[in-house]
Amino acid sequence: MLTNYLLVAIRNLRRNKVTALINISGLAIALACCMLIILYTRDELSYDRFHEQGHRLQRIVARVIDDKGNQLFKTVKTGMVVGPAFKQEIPGISDYTRIANAGRVVRAAGQVFNQDLLFVDTNFFSLFSFPLLSGNAAAPCRPNNGQKSSVSARSSVPPYPVSSVSPPAAS
Repeated sequence: MLTNYLLVAIRNLRRNKVTALINISGLAIALACCMLIILYTRDELSYDRFHEQGHRLQRIVARVIDDKGNQLFKTVKTGMVVGPAFKQEIPGISDYTRIANAGRVVRAAGQVFNQDLLFVDTNFFSLFSFPLLSGNAAAPCRPNNGQKSSVSARSSVPPYPVSSVSPPAAS
């Protein structure tokens, strides 16, 4: 019975070549689109799930709204007091960490270069499980104690210990 179906399908494909080409092309495009959507969705849902506490991590997104109530844009930048205030006011929040990025001039092993740096709270490595290549995760935030995770190791910075960081520019 299956061979009969195949024979009928092959005969119809040979008889109606243009219609068959359109149908097969449409099916191929639809399957490719479905696979791309599935891959994109899977990638988005797996964002930061490699952390040990990934199921407990949340990110705050602020909406900026004008006087008329129209949303201007969304941003992940919030004030520095948001974390402590949320922890104090919302009982479900057990901990928080703040992250600020900035470009700085770094001097390491006699070389001076520009580097994008992240400034984080002391509990950053207790919430996120990035593997450290150097430094101490238990006491990461002492002056001139640069941490190098596997994420920063992929950048173009030479693998030298950081000896000093320039102070933030006055604004």
